[in-house]
Amino acid sequence: MMKEKKVEEGKKLYFALVNKKAELAGGVLYSLLILSYPWIFKALEAMIGYRFGSSNQIYICRISFLFLLCGLLALARYQAVSFLKKNWESLMLLGVSGLEGFLLFLSANTKLFFLQIYCGTMLFQMQGIRLGFALSVQAVYGICVCAAGMLLGLKAHGKILTFLSAAAIGCITVFFGIGHINYQVMYKWVMGESAGKRLFSENPCVTAVLLILALSLVWLAACLYESADMPRIAGSWGLFFTGRKAEPDKSFFRVGRFRLSRYFWMYRSREFFLWKLCSMLFLALVCCLGDSSFAVFLTAYGICLLTAFYFKDIYNLERKKLLIYFMSDYPYRKFFPDVVKEGTCLLGDQIFLILVLFRLRNFTDCITFLFVTAAVLSIAIFVNASLFAKYPRRQYQIGVCSALIKLHLPVGNLFFLYQWILQGKKNWEHLSYEYRS
Repeated sequence: MMKEKKVEEGKKLYFALVNKKAELAGGVLYSLLILSYPWIFKALEAMIGYRFGSSNQIYICRISFLFLLCGLLALARYQAVSFLKKNWESLMLLGVSGLEGFLLFLSANTKLFFLQIYCGTMLFQMQGIRLGFALSVQAVYGICVCAAGMLLGLKAHGKILTFLSAAAIGCITVFFGIGHINYQVMYKWVMGESAGKRLFSENPCVTAVLLILALSLVWLAACLYESADMPRIAGSWGLFFTGRKAEPDKSFFRVGRFRLSRYFWMYRSREFFLWKLCSMLFLALVCCLGDSSFAVFLTAYGICLLTAFYFKDIYNLERKKLLIYFMSDYPYRKFFPDVVKEGTCLLGDQIFLILVLFRLRNFTDCITFLFVTAAVLSIAIFVNASLFAKYPRRQYQIGVCSALIKLHLPVGNLFFLYQWILQGKKNWEHLSYEYRS
């Protein structure tokens, strides 16, 4: 009876922590990805084999898996801090134990677990490892990543963690500078018998060690949760390892220099992140499976045009900061270039990465890269100029669509751009703020 009551309370807590519609949409997406797994696997395997050759395929998969672990660990740490900041008071009042807290965090962040299993299984299978073994190992890796992320989140305010992180980065930089870390060393380590082959093989001893590590990390996370200083964690900030606390007065009014805050803010949107991921994979397929530079340019250009519609979200964020800009001496000649820089990053981050990795091989590819860069800059300047010409009035997606159409009018587009920049500067210099209750 007590067990059934505990399960019922756990269900209520879970449904209180998650968005039902978002979880339903996530379940549908997971199902579609699982059903399309064979086709995605074959396409990715063909792409890697075509670009790098079958002899380097295992090395690329192993390096990619290590990067996957690091990326998901950083994401798990960020999600853990957000989870604790948002829910620690409620969980404390309900008397949730450390293990229950970890299980709630895991159930509320199933995307971390799913990404580890899905991507890790694919990378293991490309090395000739059986599907069943790959799935079981990746499930253990998923628990390790979530537990380690929870641990880092619980120690987000710790000075020891900050010191160790800085020391590790310093040592890696020194070794890289003196040549002890290079391509040959990494290749020898990843492909060697000592570590690489043992980690990426169907070895039951490695699986047992990973399982013990996962259970140990879960136990440590549960113990730290019981004794953690939750108010200090709620007061900590930053994406990765930092022991500082937020300084709202200084950071709130520090608007006179270029920052990537809005760039990272956009990636908090699942819709935007999914679009970036899908567009990156599609561009990678076009780059690897086709030889036409014109097709690559058209694909990149089309992705930029569609991504430009997200500029309205940045504009709406800036509308909320009207009071800050009204009280500061931030001139338009500095503000607009900052917005364009962030817009360029938002448009071209995944495009530049794919082009550098897959297409920057000869003079023709360099010319294509320059044309894509010019297109990204043009769209960022033109769309932002059209939006901020009416600042701080509300804008709609039809305005972005109209700006993109005007961008393709020869000669006329220069006239529109000049007019919008002048109008934006005039509005910025005569900002007015009225309080509405």
